[in-house]
Amino acid sequence: MMSKLRSNYSQKSLLIVGLIFCIALLLLLIGSVYSKNFTVIQTSIIHCKIAQPYFGLSWIHSVDKTPWLEYYERQDQGFLLTETKFKTFGAGVPHDGEVLESQDSMIHYRMNQMIPEINWIIDKDVSSTIILPDNRLWKIYNNHEHFSEVQIRNQLLNFWQRLLIRNCHES
Repeated sequence: MMSKLRSNYSQKSLLIVGLIFCIALLLLLIGSVYSKNFTVIQTSIIHCKIAQPYFGLSWIHSVDKTPWLEYYERQDQGFLLTETKFKTFGAGVPHDGEVLESQDSMIHYRMNQMIPEINWIIDKDVSSTIILPDNRLWKIYNNHEHFSEVQIRNQLLNFWQRLLIRNCHES
C-alpha cells in the first residue's frame, strides 16, 4: 500500500516537473521570437535603448559657436531626419530643406532625409547632448573623453535583449 502511494506521488511529481519545464521552454521560445524595434545608443562605456521612435541631437557648432539641433524619427530602414534648427547660415548648413516659420530666433528646416544609422563624435567643448523623447536633455559628453564616438542604430531586440539593455533615460 505504501509503495503504491509513493509510486503515485512520484508520478505526480514527475508530471508537475515536466509541466513546469514545458512552460519554461515555451516562455523562453516566445521571448526569443517576439522582437520589437528600438533606438540603440552605444559608446565605449554605454549601451542603452530608447523605446519611443523620436529623439534629438544637440550641440554647439564648432565654427559659429551657436546651437544646432536635429530631430529624428525611427523608421523601418533607419532614421528619418525630420527637422534641423540652427542660429545662422554657415559651414555645414543644409541647403535642401524647407524653411519653417519659427518664433525662437532659430532657423527651422524640415528635412525628411533618411539615414541608415548615426555615427556621432561627441565632445564636452561642443556640449553634445541627446534630447530624449520626454524632452529631457542627456548631456552624454559628461560621461566621455574628448572626441568619443556614439553609434545610434535602429535595432530589433527580442524580449530577453530588452530586459538586459537598460533604458537611456536611466543614464
